[in-house]
This record gives sequence, structure tokens and C-alpha cells, in this order.
Amino acid sequence: MTQFQAAEKMSVSRPTLTGICEKARRTIAMAFVEGKPILIEGGDFHTDEFWYRCEACFKLLTSKTALLQCSHCESDKIRPLLPKPGKTLYLKSDEETDLCVCRNCNAKIPHQPGTPCRLTDCPECGNKMTRENSYHHQLFLNTNGTE
Repeated sequence: MTQFQAAEKMSVSRPTLTGICEKARRTIAMAFVEGKPILIEGGDFHTDEFWYRCEACFKLLTSKTALLQCSHCESDKIRPLLPKPGKTLYLKSDEETDLCVCRNCNAKIPHQPGTPCRLTDCPECGNKMTRENSYHHQLFLNTNGTE
């Protein structure tokens, strides 16, 4: 899509979009040059490893077992990057329904196969929908204290 179309979709001006893209390019370039990891959060995925970010030394940690402290600086200030044990992320979980739900007004509509819920507007309030009980829906519920 063009910059104009992308800016319109993000509800920002074209110069603001250009600034966002330029900042992202600089950030990624610096990470490559300095050998820093690039952490992209969000989305559905599955892994058998535990992933953490140390809040003291900012190292990315992966382990086959749960960690209580950073293996680099021995700090206990580590943040899990995956859900709590027993809540692994799959491309489609068994709990996921065939409904799209609005995070704003909780309206539910049948999911249309082949069309991501996030591209569907809520018929009640016009906000974007999400798959009911998906990772993003659970994250929203947990963040807003509704679960």
C-alpha cells in the first residue's frame, strides 16, 4: 500500500507515518550493527521453551525449564514473555471459538473463514473484532482485569 493509504489506515498524517517508518529503520539498523536482539511481541505462536527478558541487564533468555533469575547477571527481575505455564500459544487453540468478538462492546458475530477477525468491523460500534478466546482476546481480558 502507498504511504498515503497506510497513514489513512493508521489514522495518522503521512508525515507522521514517514517519521514512524524512519524511526523503525534506525532502530532495526542499530540492533543489527550493535548485535542486539530484535524482540517482536504479539501474534500467535508455539514454543516448548520458556522465554524471559531480564529487566536488569535487558538480556533475552530462553530455557527448557522455568527460570527464577537471569543467567547473565543473576538478577531476579526477569519478565516472562510467554503466558503462564499451561497457557501455551498455538496457531488455533482448542479454546478458540468460531466467533469474532468486539473488545469494545463485546458483540459477537460468526467468524468468516479466510477473513481475519481483525479485518472485520463490529456491527454495533464499528471497532475491530478479534477471535473469541484467542491469544489476543485473552491478553485483552487479562490486561483489563475482566478475567
